[in-house]
Amino acid sequence: MSRFRVPVLLGIMFTLIASCGWAGETATSADKTKPRVFGIMPNSDAMRRTPAAQLASTMKAIGYTNVALSCTPKQFDSRVKTYRNAGIQVGAVYVGWTTDGKSSSCNIPLNTVFDRLRDTSAIVMLHTHVAKGAKADEQQIAVQLKQLARQAEKAGVTVAIYPHVGFRLATLEQATRVADAIDHPSLGVCFNLCHFLKQNDARDLPAKLRAAKHRIKLVTINGAGVGDTRSMGWDKLIQPINHGDFDLKTLLDLICIQLQFKGPIFVQCYNLKAPARTILQETFDKWQHLKTALPGM
Repeated sequence: MSRFRVPVLLGIMFTLIASCGWAGETATSADKTKPRVFGIMPNSDAMRRTPAAQLASTMKAIGYTNVALSCTPKQFDSRVKTYRNAGIQVGAVYVGWTTDGKSSSCNIPLNTVFDRLRDTSAIVMLHTHVAKGAKADEQQIAVQLKQLARQAEKAGVTVAIYPHVGFRLATLEQATRVADAIDHPSLGVCFNLCHFLKQNDARDLPAKLRAAKHRIKLVTINGAGVGDTRSMGWDKLIQPINHGDFDLKTLLDLICIQLQFKGPIFVQCYNLKAPARTILQETFDKWQHLKTALPGM
């Protein structure tokens, strides 16, 4: 099959499924006028090497208003201050959570995260782990995360389980099951395109997004290859959004138009090799192009 036919077939499939009950709830007038939160995860090689103040200044000059932090615990406080000083909102932060089945801890203490992001509607992207030698089933995880959901609600932020290949809650289905068990408005899941493609066929996207749509709080996207994605390396599964043959326009039409997802969208940049400014500018330009192509997004 030609590589150019795969996106076309995906588009046809997404449209057919949408016509059979994919449409989400009707958007309110407030939803239609409120701008969507869009930003970037500045975790490419060059972005990690660039001083945060310089990176934030460049992002602001290009037109970004939001960032999803991916940083070390020691960097967290200063990064929040640096981006805020540049006029960029911290819309999300990537945090590791580890449990032994009874108690849990985070690489960045959640009390600190909640305090710094209080009442900003930011999302804590929580990747999950089990301590060495321990076990934790989904029920135990749900009990512990429900406590975090209550704390997040009081702080005015949201926790979203981040499915990640090789981690405890690795798939969208696992994360959604736990979120369903918790059933709290301040806890949901992330949909991460690259991790989905590493564990699924692209043709499974419509059905699995439909099953999880009521829990999705945040979406991460990137350019990607097509074909046998489960056998691909991360260099093929995480590309700049203006590269790769994966049909992002059709995916965003499905998520944003047909399913009426109104939450934040961030671009995953992990391990990209281009200069920081090049990635930032090309990502922003591609996003503007996608918004023009999808007026209701």
